[in-house]
Amino acid sequence: MDFLNDTAGHGEPGRLAGKRVLITGATSGIGRGCAMHMAEEGARLIFTGRNEEGAAQTLRMVSEVAPDTEIEFIRQDVTVEADWTRLYDRVREVWGAMDVLLSNAGDARLGPLESVKPEDLDFLYKVNVEGQFLGLRDGLPLMAPEGSIIVMSSRAGLRGFPHGTAYTSAKGALTALTKVVAAEAAALGTGIRVNSVHPGLVWTESVERVLQGRAEELRAKMEATVPMHKIGHPRDVGDLVCYLSSDDSRHITGAELSIDGGMAAQ
Repeated sequence: MDFLNDTAGHGEPGRLAGKRVLITGATSGIGRGCAMHMAEEGARLIFTGRNEEGAAQTLRMVSEVAPDTEIEFIRQDVTVEADWTRLYDRVREVWGAMDVLLSNAGDARLGPLESVKPEDLDFLYKVNVEGQFLGLRDGLPLMAPEGSIIVMSSRAGLRGFPHGTAYTSAKGALTALTKVVAAEAAALGTGIRVNSVHPGLVWTESVERVLQGRAEELRAKMEATVPMHKIGHPRDVGDLVCYLSSDDSRHITGAELSIDGGMAAQ
């Protein structure tokens, strides 16, 4: 299945021309889709992740849709503070500052409440909260005036659902953290804005992996849970991310933006 090359809804080219964009967790899925879309819009990219094979695929796919893109991969584990230090040292060296930080890296573990172990909570808070906290804390001073920080949360960060104890609580904490950073960034008076994005069901490689060969069988049932009767595409999230990265969103900060086909309305 083609997860990333759907061109429906493509915006005006060049609205991110020259913008210096750092994306964490872009070696697959939504992060990769956003990297491709932002490259098409003219962004200069540094992206990170732990999977070097996936990074090679992202580099290839970005070069196919935007051959002239300035792009670099840096291996990073967001839970390791030294990796953040090394990454931001490179940002200073290459760009001096960044216009957009897309804090996308995250992970998930699902299971009924009685099966959740403290180590499940520890793991998801380490990745989804502490890892993003480190990036936000040390990245805010590196943002250019009028810059945009975009935190990839989840529909789970706004409401609970069965089997989501560890994941939902971590994403809820991340959503709250984003609002605090937005308030502090606004107080700086530099025009830096901070928003969280909350995807619902988005069809990625990880969905097919979790469904273990039953993807086509279960897709119709999954679509039936979405008011618009359509599962999201990474490009849909990329459209929103590009908007938040552009100057068109200059008066939006501290917002929770759902992209879920109407699930938040239920």
